This record gives sequence, C-alpha cells and structure tokens, in this order.
Amino acid sequence: VGTISALPADAAPPQQQHAPSRKYLFVTGFPFPLGPITERRTVKSELVKGKVYGFVQELRLSGITANSRCTVFRTKDNDLIVYDPVAPTDEFLQQLASLNGRVTHILLGATTYEHKAFVGPFSRKFPSAKVWAVPDQWAWPLDLAPKALGIFADGDLIDSASSASTYPDDFREEFEVKLLRPSQRLGLGYAASEAALYHKPTHTLALTDAIVNVPAKPTQDYEADNLRGVGADAKTDKSLGQLVLALLRLTDFEGGRDIVDAYWSKPSSSDSLQRGWERNVLLSLFFGPAPQSIVEPHASFSKLPGAWRVAPVTETLVYKSDRVRPELQRWVDDVSKWDFTYVAPAHFEAGKGSPSEWKKAFGPV
Repeated sequence: VGTISALPADAAPPQQQHAPSRKYLFVTGFPFPLGPITERRTVKSELVKGKVYGFVQELRLSGITANSRCTVFRTKDNDLIVYDPVAPTDEFLQQLASLNGRVTHILLGATTYEHKAFVGPFSRKFPSAKVWAVPDQWAWPLDLAPKALGIFADGDLIDSASSASTYPDDFREEFEVKLLRPSQRLGLGYAASEAALYHKPTHTLALTDAIVNVPAKPTQDYEADNLRGVGADAKTDKSLGQLVLALLRLTDFEGGRDIVDAYWSKPSSSDSLQRGWERNVLLSLFFGPAPQSIVEPHASFSKLPGAWRVAPVTETLVYKSDRVRPELQRWVDDVSKWDFTYVAPAHFEAGKGSPSEWKKAFGPV
C-alpha cells in the first residue's frame, strides 16, 4: 500500500497553510477589561538589523487603542532577551521562533497592569528563562503579591551597578539597567517604578512608559478600520466617532454641546482614517482633552509629532507629583549618561534618539 510520502512530489496533494492563531482570551482588568478580549494581532519589525526586534499588539479600551511593544534583543551567543512581553498568542510565539534563538531572560520594565499582565503566561512558555521584574509591583483593588498574578521572578530588575543586583555575567556583558524607584507611592498605592534597559552593542535604549514619539500618520500597528470608526463622526453615522461626539454633546462638558452642534452643521473632511488617528491619539494621551480638540483634533494633534516627549497623561498623573520628581530628576540624569542612539519605548514609534533628546523630553524636572 503506497503512502503520500512515497508518491512523486508533483503527485502529493496540496498542503493547506493555516495562519497561526491570534486567539487569546483576556477578560481581566478592573474596572474594565483591557481589550481586545478574544484575539490579538502581532506586528513584527526589525528595529536594529539582526539584533533588535519589536513585536507590537494593540491595547483597546472602549474602542480607543494604543500599541504595546515587546522589544527583543539578540545577544552575541544568539540568546534572546525579552523586555515587556505581550500576549503569547500562537502568532507571536511563531514570530519569535523565527528568530532562531533561545529565550534566556524575560524582563518586566514597569508596574503598570497592561505590561505585567502577560509576563506570567509568557514565562510559562519558556520555563528555563530567568524572569526579572521591577520591584514594588502592585495591584488594585486588592494589592496582590506578584506570584498571585503569575509573576515568579528570579530577581529584581534594579540598577546593574548596584551591589544588590544578581544578574549573571552573560547578561551584564551586554546590558545595563537603571531603575526609577520613588520612595513614596501615589494614589491607590501605585508605584511609579520603571527600568531603563541599555543594550551596549547596538546603543539601544528600551523603555516602558517614560517617553513617546507620536507619528504623524497611523502605522501598521493599528487596525485601520477601527481608526476609521473613531474618525467617522457625521450625525447620522453609526460609529464610535459619532458616539464620542454624541456623549460630549449630551454631557455638555466645557460647552461641548455648542461645539458639536456647530461641527455637525457643516460637512466634515472625508479622511476619516487620519481624523480617527488624531482623535485616538489625543484621547489616549491626554487626561480629558478639551472638547474642541476632540471634535476637530488636527490643530492640537499637529503639535505632537516630530519629537520625543513625556506623554501628557503620564506627566499629569505621575511625574508632576512631588513624591516622584526628586527621584525622576536623578533617573533622567543617570540615563542620559548612556551613549544610546536608538530608543524603543513600549508605546507609539521606536526610532533614533539621543541623550540630549531624552533630557529635553522631560524639560526642567
């Protein structure tokens, strides 16, 4: 009896190729789950040729989206160092496997929920890898221990120059770490800790939330149809953009009713994708943007692209606090001593950046 393997190649039936699954059920988060709930698309990019890679998934809350980047470094021994892993979907794991390296270290660079939520599930895929997490992890409304969140760290992600650090030699040879760790916590017990990671061979700085670089136009990290829905805002549209304006009109926040009525009384631009991108950025970066900026976002948005900057929501809620500023100043000055030429943050674009641009982003601290 013949088998398929014994047949000539041209006689074998065609093999059906299936794209790796993007499914990932994620229903946790308080008070609202941080979507997408059932599946997450991963966009892979090469940041520094042959050495540094980005794996980006979307975060979504009530239709407003942000990107979240996992930065992966290839060492001279072809090991992979994973900073801020994203959800371990089949698609992401297959993309990671295509690098043909061994995951040896997994790093959690901050305490924010959207980043630590995936460390446990990801690390279970690589049980031999060492896990390092910034100290002072927290949870709300119950301040659960990291192990209760699935984070079984082998050590704290702290300053590599500290005598308390326990990094192995293979890690120290290529990486340095500098930790922002305010001595006091903020409201709800939030600890504003963040670890900056410097890869010496590529002069690359990896960060979580400290600074962002907003692109002028939407990148492939974002679902275009969702952005069009945010930008489609005619009075008769059945879209997220129309709902945002309708709610603004209903609440009359800072005179929003008159602003929306005036906007709806005239034809709007047909470029719903760009308008959706600009509106989405403002709603994700600002803590309560002005109604005029929500309705017609271009004027406010145009001030953002073209420079590294601290996200306004981060500056308002975290960095302006007197509990954070002294330690922030020390950290900013300390990180600026590294000779980095490329910056890979968790959000928005990665790209060229320098110590002087880093310090300028924070302004006077």
